[in-house]
Amino acid sequence: MYEYTDRRNRTLSERVNAVAERRPDQGTEQDRAAATALLADMLRAAAQHGLTLDTFDWVTDLPGTCYRAVARHRDLSERVNAVAERRPDQGTEQDKVAATALLADILQAAAKHGLTLDTFDWVTDLPSTCYRAVVRHRDLTERIDEAAQRRTTPGTEEQKAAATALLTDMLRAAAQHGLTLDTFDWVTDLPSTCYRAVARHRDLSERVNAVAERRPDQGTEQDKVAATALLADILQAAAKHGLTLDTFDWVTDLPSTCYRAVVRHRDLTERIDEAAQRRTTPGTEEQKAAATALLTDMLRAAAQHGVTLDTFDWVADLPGHCYAAVVSPLHTRTARWVTAS
Repeated sequence: MYEYTDRRNRTLSERVNAVAERRPDQGTEQDRAAATALLADMLRAAAQHGLTLDTFDWVTDLPGTCYRAVARHRDLSERVNAVAERRPDQGTEQDKVAATALLADILQAAAKHGLTLDTFDWVTDLPSTCYRAVVRHRDLTERIDEAAQRRTTPGTEEQKAAATALLTDMLRAAAQHGLTLDTFDWVTDLPSTCYRAVARHRDLSERVNAVAERRPDQGTEQDKVAATALLADILQAAAKHGLTLDTFDWVTDLPSTCYRAVVRHRDLTERIDEAAQRRTTPGTEEQKAAATALLTDMLRAAAQHGVTLDTFDWVADLPGHCYAAVVSPLHTRTARWVTAS
């Protein structure tokens, strides 16, 4: 090693130790040895230009500069570990390893441009930046799991898998435009968005069942099956126009609409039966059949004007009126007169 004592007969190691002792943490023996070696090499190079440590002492504290440089340029893994330890969760070993590898690759690329970690230390904490980037860019499955855990109902493994697949495909498409998950993280939580989209786009029968369960009577299995079939046919027709259930979800609850339509537009026979049950004397099967036939013919005529049973339901109980007409005494007398004539 380059041997030198300054005008006060202090050796290089003594000068470096004096610098370390002025620091709050006193430094490590490894840092002191590295700083002493760095100082010796710098003075050896300066000696070729006739410069000594005494010369530098007039303009700067070269031993202090060397020690600070070494302390700031610790081993990359130590720098990353220091960042992780400042976090509330202390970080995981997997994140630390990944951040160290990322930092190493970035510095290797920067070295081609004459930049070192010290250069970045003047403008940013690059180890911290790398660590935060790794934590934010965890495995897509983990990001989806986190999104699911934040929901009241964490969801099923099937939904998580579907959301992960959706996120993967979206990021693959975005990569063609130079966009990554980190880019999206600046403007939105894309993993959470994917999970919510999957959760809202559940199997049609599940969506219809959810609607039925919110009703006081919980609905009947027949109504659920009919509403699911109706919803499937409607969506098949909408698909020809480039519309999906997600599109409708922005403007209306289509599964609920289909279920309510089915409940209100039950089989005409059931509607007539309900009307008969509300009367003191339920009537005969013959009268119910006559009322159903009457209702059918009236609706067939109304359909030519674009009017349906649902339309009538907003203004009157047409099935009830049909049944009442059939069982009225006037209708009985009229029927007998027609038969007699």
